[in-house]
Amino acid sequence: MLLEFALSLSFLLLLLLLLLQKQQRQLRLSSGRTPPGPGGPPFLGQLPAFFAKALRFGRRFRFHLYLQGLSRRFGPVTAFRLGTQRFVLISGHAALREALIGRGDAFGYRMDTPFFRYLSRKRGLAMSDGPLWAEHRRFAVRAFRRLGLGGPQAEALIEAECRSLLDALADALDGRASAKVDASDLITRAIVNVISQLLFSTRADYSDSELSEYVSHLSTLTHGDFVTLLITCYPWLPIRPMLALSSGARALDRSNNWVLEFMRTRVEAVRAGRLDPNFWTDPDSQPANYVEAYLLEQQRQLRETGSVGTFDDYQLYRSAYDIYLGGTETSANSLRWLLLMAALHPDMQRRCRLEVAAAIGTDWRPVSMADREKLPFTRAFIEETLRLVVPLPLGVNSRVVRATEVLGCTVEPSDFVMLNLFATHRDPEHFPEPERFNPERFIEPESGRCRRLDQAVSFGIGRRACLGEQLAQRELLTLFGSLLSRFRFELGDAEKAEPERLEELMLGSIGLIRAPGDHRLRITRVDWSDEKIDD
Repeated sequence: MLLEFALSLSFLLLLLLLLLQKQQRQLRLSSGRTPPGPGGPPFLGQLPAFFAKALRFGRRFRFHLYLQGLSRRFGPVTAFRLGTQRFVLISGHAALREALIGRGDAFGYRMDTPFFRYLSRKRGLAMSDGPLWAEHRRFAVRAFRRLGLGGPQAEALIEAECRSLLDALADALDGRASAKVDASDLITRAIVNVISQLLFSTRADYSDSELSEYVSHLSTLTHGDFVTLLITCYPWLPIRPMLALSSGARALDRSNNWVLEFMRTRVEAVRAGRLDPNFWTDPDSQPANYVEAYLLEQQRQLRETGSVGTFDDYQLYRSAYDIYLGGTETSANSLRWLLLMAALHPDMQRRCRLEVAAAIGTDWRPVSMADREKLPFTRAFIEETLRLVVPLPLGVNSRVVRATEVLGCTVEPSDFVMLNLFATHRDPEHFPEPERFNPERFIEPESGRCRRLDQAVSFGIGRRACLGEQLAQRELLTLFGSLLSRFRFELGDAEKAEPERLEELMLGSIGLIRAPGDHRLRITRVDWSDEKIDD
């Protein structure tokens, strides 16, 4: 027994040494230079340093801050190992632009590991690659354009949901002029309803139990744990035995399956909802939502080729999953950050409120895109918040399809590529005093109009930039502006009295998506009959 164990261990170590030698040989054959970065012992790489930092900083440790330190030390293209896996960190606008636009044909592929294949089968919109991804990305863009994503139809959905959110917050005050309220859950439900109407033409009451369960699973899917870190650092580890080691990993697996089944039942409800049997086969049928557009495309493929091609049902379930997840958590957390930043900067909050009042008048209505040009400071406030907090600080991990140079450094197909948006937004060359919250940097000095800065890349750039950026921008302007027009947001007493508590809030959560720490803001009704609007 002991001899068998020793032989197995020796074989495993020999296999690892051969793997490391192969990787070193590949690096020597590359035409460019190896990206600079920290060293580390074989098989472990930077894991000891990583855990030492985590132990030193405790609850204040954040991976994106650790990586920001590496980029400052080693430059815009940095390589390091965690376990046996090499990561390449790309930071700064010049490096990101060269990689994602100048080398876009090589970049933009997703990490391909047993773990990610287990979760998604490399299907859908977020984790697929190559011709499959390109075909369905094009279809999604066309479908959402056809459904009026950039026009009055989407705006009407957002404005209607805005009214529901404002009513729910008013109900939370329970007749009081002011109260401490946790608005996070209500915000998530509002964003979920917008996405749900675009996908399925359905919405749920904020008290709906299935909506509550979905929101709970959503939170699980955006948070990793120690075992998911190990699977990423040692991609060759067996998936199912590793998932069994951790309750957090098992919860991730359960949530992934639950949301996928949730999408399947919603799709089937849409399919069964059309009472006219000819609707799906009539080439002139007009879809009411994304799922109908997909199912009609499925029928078109069948008519013209005799096969659905890549437009099978599983691809639809995964695509709906990706749109739901991607469209909900980033927008909801961005809005949470906006309200927290408004509470932190009451003078700026008041300036936004007065600007909104001048645009929409005291005969209240939701803010709309028609008001956009009248709200330069409010829009600049949104842009600066996204720059400073970066809801998706490391983008979505990627890979290259072939050895590719970025700023003279070679990125290999076996590398995991991280897009360091957080450090990019803190580059003092483009954003002087980058840690200071300053919406004026997004205001044109001469015209006073809000401007977009190329160096602000919260929604990504290149072929895989956020599909829903236009929708997210509409949601944030309408919901944030409308919320400020009805309520004043202030820090709670604990946050005012305890600087450490406020620092913890601003550090944000641990996970793929950066959310503000748990908090309750004091919300006060704004009296629109008062000409001053604010005290």
